Amino acid sequence: MNIILSLTFLFAVGGMIGWGIEVIYRRYVSQKHWVNPGFLTGPCLPLYGFSLCILYLLAKLENRIPVQTEWLAMLLLFLLMAIAITALEYLVGIIMISYAHVRLWDYSECKGNIQGIICPQYSFYWMILSTLCFFFVHLHILDAIDWLSRNLCLFLCHRLFLRDVGH
Repeated sequence: MNIILSLTFLFAVGGMIGWGIEVIYRRYVSQKHWVNPGFLTGPCLPLYGFSLCILYLLAKLENRIPVQTEWLAMLLLFLLMAIAITALEYLVGIIMISYAHVRLWDYSECKGNIQGIICPQYSFYWMILSTLCFFFVHLHILDAIDWLSRNLCLFLCHRLFLRDVGH
């Protein structure tokens, strides 16, 4: 139950932070005007929510990469993260184009792109975001997420099962 609550929290936070990143990126870098970057009404991009969950789970592999050199192990971890998020980006892109008939992003102008859905340039950006997330977020919030999931689980169980005791 705790892992589900942790992932739910990370999904929500990642979706909102990703939405903010995309709004700023599209306003000042790519489209030069304010755009809601997603298909949802509110400030959430599920791709970033799932990405943060994936990063959280992959970061748990940090000490399990069978390489002696620490910097090489970290590089492999960040490459794995970038590959996983690029694969997710490709899967979401294919689903959105095939079933929803919507192209949310287009990398057709980028070198090495695959169907305009993924490209090496943005995979590199995913690796940079993964690295930043690992060093500036993941290492500092593990205890907070664990505490939140334990206490939120306790609170929810209390509200569901014990609320009528004594009435």
